[in-house]
Amino acid sequence: MPAPPAATAPSGETPPTAWETPESLRRELAYLRQMAREHGDGFIFWLDSPHRTDTPQVFRTTAGRPFRARAIVGNYEPAPMRAASLCLVDYAQRPWLAGSPATVHRAVLPARTEASLDVAIAELPPGVHDVVFLTFFEPDGPAAAPGFSSGTRPPLSFHRITVVVGEASAPRPAVTLARFGAPDRWAREGLWIYGLTRGEADDVLDAPWREEAAAPGAAVSYRVTLNNPSATATTFALVALLDYEQVPLATEHRVFYGELAPWSRATVAGALTAPAARGLHELLVLRVDNPFMDLSAPASAAAPLSSILHGSERVRLTVR
Repeated sequence: MPAPPAATAPSGETPPTAWETPESLRRELAYLRQMAREHGDGFIFWLDSPHRTDTPQVFRTTAGRPFRARAIVGNYEPAPMRAASLCLVDYAQRPWLAGSPATVHRAVLPARTEASLDVAIAELPPGVHDVVFLTFFEPDGPAAAPGFSSGTRPPLSFHRITVVVGEASAPRPAVTLARFGAPDRWAREGLWIYGLTRGEADDVLDAPWREEAAAPGAAVSYRVTLNNPSATATTFALVALLDYEQVPLATEHRVFYGELAPWSRATVAGALTAPAARGLHELLVLRVDNPFMDLSAPASAAAPLSSILHGSERVRLTVR
């Protein structure tokens, strides 16, 4: 990737922050704007905070204080963009905008404009926390458009950071990993697999789950199938979202944590309670690789780092 240009942000665009932003971060923002214009990426998410450190993805604050930041979201498409933004703290959805109890921020971004959002995450306990900001574009497909194509992955953007509260040696959250090591021929051939199936089926290639009808309050079982087409083990977290609000992945797991051996495959049972509200709803499951990894550690051939986040295909759920 070429080095960010030294150009400053054009006049009329959202100023970075109310506090003093380092020149390096101003150049980063200018670079993101330029790439969005030149390559048609269409959307940017940029974050700055008085809690920043010398490591771009690591922030530090003291116990008893909220985490504060300024986010700039920009739509560089030639048409308006509907978006839903949310925040996961240690993979639990939290309110994240100053003065708002809402966990999902929905907005229509006019063409070629930016919006500035004041971030305020309530007091975090001492320790090291994973914080992920997600934005889904054109959300609520089934509710908003009769022609919604279930089985499509929603375009999304994510920004993942580490927030350290208290001492440098503060502990990371302790989670229990379910370990999987069943060999997978598709992984050996380099084919990445991730998707949802209904009931006992687990073949996401031949029988993906894309539509469902259920009565209010009915239990709907499904499976999440994923593999690891690499020579190193990887950990993962699974987070279920219904209409962009977090729901338990299963009765015994609000978030599911696992580890995949090299070239292996896993199938995880999920269970959804259909909402009381009749009509169309949208279900998807997020897969986050390497939850709670050290974002300050350099990658190496022996221990490559990945902070990739994937969304499953969307399931159109009709509650009758």
